[in-house]
Amino acid sequence: MPQHGRPVALVVGLLLASFTIAACSGVAVPPTDSGGTQGPGGGSVEATSGASQGTSGGDGGGAVTLPDPCSLLTQAEIKAQFTFDVNPGIGSSAPGSGATSPDCNWNPVDFHPSFGGVQLIVQKFDQGFFDFTKGPSSEDVAGLGDAAYFMQPTNPFTLQIKKGDLHFTLTVSAGSGSPEELQQLVVNLANNVLAHL
Repeated sequence: MPQHGRPVALVVGLLLASFTIAACSGVAVPPTDSGGTQGPGGGSVEATSGASQGTSGGDGGGAVTLPDPCSLLTQAEIKAQFTFDVNPGIGSSAPGSGATSPDCNWNPVDFHPSFGGVQLIVQKFDQGFFDFTKGPSSEDVAGLGDAAYFMQPTNPFTLQIKKGDLHFTLTVSAGSGSPEELQQLVVNLANNVLAHL
């Protein structure tokens, strides 16, 4: 995110990292023979550039293929919702690196005080973690994926989505408009994400 958005991105990143750490048992996860890492259910988790899904359940063993998050949103889709031009998405890890939760960030081309950018994180679905991140101020979103809720229903808007074996965290830093209007724009982006699967 641009310099002005880093404190917000840092806070969101630290919040998500703390949830991840709290949800883990604290035991180091050994690498698999295929170069990936063990997922929380004991199966291999691989990050790829393809947008295919695994075939096993999200709570048990079995491999889950994670799509490249940068392939799940376009610059045009972001501009259609928030009217600002964004740079191409920048991923946190190269496809095939074995990352268990790859992310992609789309930053605005120019500084805009009301728009700081978009971040998408993809990981293997874990029901315990999905439930753990849901707090007292969360708001359910009907009709999106298999289940969805705003973990953070105001700026920066953080939407958690379950779809099959995948868990998406979509964070948008936007502050021009009512919370309800902005939530709908974030939901529209989430529908774009799911349409690319």
